[in-house]
Amino acid sequence: MNTRRKLLVAFGAGLLASSPLGTFAQQKKYRIAILSGGSQATAGANVDSFVTGLKELGYVEGKNVSIERRYSEGNLERLPVLAVELVQSRPDVILAMSSFSVQAVRKATTSIPIVMTEAASLHRSKTSGRI
Repeated sequence: MNTRRKLLVAFGAGLLASSPLGTFAQQKKYRIAILSGGSQATAGANVDSFVTGLKELGYVEGKNVSIERRYSEGNLERLPVLAVELVQSRPDVILAMSSFSVQAVRKATTSIPIVMTEAASLHRSKTSGRI
């Protein structure tokens, strides 16, 4: 299992472990939203690994976990609209798959926890002038 997949599994475990014990007795259905600036084809392997990790922990999509996915298909201008859609679905947590996804989600909510899987620096390099 590569590092990114381990991170996704750890995220899932942390999310579920931080829940009150009474929640487990009630069989709460957790709501997870995923936002990616890529396509289902490019982000799909990471999302599939995350879902597999959750299943290994006893959380099965459609049974006790629901996962709402949005992909901007490389069109970064779509991310803010997709982020608002996800926030309106009222998930327990949002998994943002890139720095741009994180920015879009941060503008859409201040109350839903955001977890990011990878991030590139968005600050200008002093030597190159590039982002």
